[in-house]
Amino acid sequence: MPEISPLLVATSSATTFAVQPDNGVATLGRDPSATIHIPDNRVSRRHLLFEPREDGWHAVDTSRNGTYLAGERFEDIVISGAMEVHLGAPDGIPVRLTLTETAPPRPADPAEPDADADLEEDFADDTEDVDPIIARVGSQVAARREELGLAQRKLARDGVVAAGALIALEKGRRWPRAKTISKLENALGWPAGHLGELRDEAEASLSTTVEAPLLASAIELHLTTLRASIDRLPDITDPEYTPVATSILADLRNVEQVVANAARTAKGTPAIARTLGAVRQMYGDLMTQAARSPYATLGQRLYATRTAGGLTAEEAANAAGVAAGAVLAVEDGQDVDPVTAAALAALISQLQGPGRIASR
Repeated sequence: MPEISPLLVATSSATTFAVQPDNGVATLGRDPSATIHIPDNRVSRRHLLFEPREDGWHAVDTSRNGTYLAGERFEDIVISGAMEVHLGAPDGIPVRLTLTETAPPRPADPAEPDADADLEEDFADDTEDVDPIIARVGSQVAARREELGLAQRKLARDGVVAAGALIALEKGRRWPRAKTISKLENALGWPAGHLGELRDEAEASLSTTVEAPLLASAIELHLTTLRASIDRLPDITDPEYTPVATSILADLRNVEQVVANAARTAKGTPAIARTLGAVRQMYGDLMTQAARSPYATLGQRLYATRTAGGLTAEEAANAAGVAAGAVLAVEDGQDVDPVTAAALAALISQLQGPGRIASR
């Protein structure tokens, strides 16, 4: 590889890190094990990688919220001269990247470890704290290794990973270096990048498990406020009733979406399931009540009529001969074309039929 100059990474006016190319890939992120640690929630655990390649230093974004240069999000750029990138948003946390002049080559020192220092470093220090995310990945590594009949010593003898580094990973104490990860994935028969995927999955799972009860409590508090607002609604015959009820219903729809997303990812969190049920019950009750107002919207009347008839949104759309999403769009308060609106109004009349109590 051509000689590459060191990279200076400034995370503030007072903090600058010197990244050496012979140390391999450097990481920047919220994870305490990152080469450049930024303890800010706007930063992903592994937000940015600095990789020395044939054509120089590359900045590689590995975050969820992105990294931006001159307002544009990028995935992989070559660092040249001095440039400033922003983490998480176009105006997010600034990080200044500067290439230094190429340092003269160091004479070889027989006492120093060679380029494969990964094989000699020992991270099995029992005084280190256990990271639950790394521990989850480590248990999967251990299970895979045992499945293949690979002993820790054999992987060390084969030059894959130092025994101490592997023990540290499997115990959840330290994440291995990029070069070691690549060798380990290959030895375990996993595709490149699989360990990173396992880590992302563990992070998402554990963060959801921790945050779900807090989210449920926050939503319950918000529902209490909405119940009070419903109790203060004007009389159902008052022209002001429908716009106020419609606003509360829009709020409930937003809350339902947030809780439903959490319910899809939160395993073993009954608090979220209970909260989701409470949100949907409140929404259904208010939609049905709002439909009885003489000023009810088409969506409110449609919801009350189809649910009273035991129809799903899709079944109602089929009955009216409209697109499947039209029913939900109208119930969400969105505008539809006159032909669709007329078809849904006709469906309401047909479903109510002679002798049926109107929903308005």
